[in-house]
Amino acid sequence: MPNNKCHKRSIYFMFTLYCSYALLSFLSFMIGITEHKAAAGHTYTSIAGFHTKHIIGQDTVIYDLDSNRYTVVQIGKQYWLRENLRTTRYNDTTPIATGLTDRQWSETQSGAYAVYENNPAYEARYGKLYNGYAARSGKLCPKGWRIPTDKDWNELESFLGIPAAELGRTGIRGEKGALLKGGNSWQPSEYPVTNETSFTALPAGVRKKNGEYVTEGQYANFWTTTVYDDRYGLYLWNRHLNFNSNGIGRIYTSANDGYSCRCIKAT
Repeated sequence: MPNNKCHKRSIYFMFTLYCSYALLSFLSFMIGITEHKAAAGHTYTSIAGFHTKHIIGQDTVIYDLDSNRYTVVQIGKQYWLRENLRTTRYNDTTPIATGLTDRQWSETQSGAYAVYENNPAYEARYGKLYNGYAARSGKLCPKGWRIPTDKDWNELESFLGIPAAELGRTGIRGEKGALLKGGNSWQPSEYPVTNETSFTALPAGVRKKNGEYVTEGQYANFWTTTVYDDRYGLYLWNRHLNFNSNGIGRIYTSANDGYSCRCIKAT
């Protein structure tokens, strides 16, 4: 006959093991859906089956030559600056042209920037609007960083879950815009602003080729350095998010438009 005490101990051991496993599973689940702090000032967030990391350690704060401060977010394998650029100088100390009239803005083939409606309040909120020539200069971002290419954006979009078949299309693709949009300046609509990646895209609007300022509160536009065509003037691929859609737009426009710029870590 089996030893009754041994039998009871076996049952107790199995019950304890089961409870421990259940507790570990619960804790893993909670960590997977909540934000938590880790060492070296890193904030981790798990969202929709992927993982981002907002890096706020002292060694990952980036400054431009005007002492503007930027923080870093890791999305997938990429490192992005979370804020729009606002520098007045290239990283070789050369000043970037500004104060252009509408005609000068439309005709220039050199780098330049503008502030939305020349209003300091918009500059403080959104940063500056750079033309495509500045974006293509190779000197706009702090050293060690660069303006992303069309391929860089495709990698980000793929990580967010946009199907591969949609990445190369022109126009609105995917339903992932909410993951990138942040802040409280977006015009209200039925489409959410969740910023689950901490990318914090802001609706800074644009300065059009003709010099007009439009779409503040409605559109966030970002240059890439990838040329679409340069036979009849320079045209670059870019990305946009808008208040009335949950997609991410991919189009090409004249380098004489003025858009926000984000930097990605050079590899």
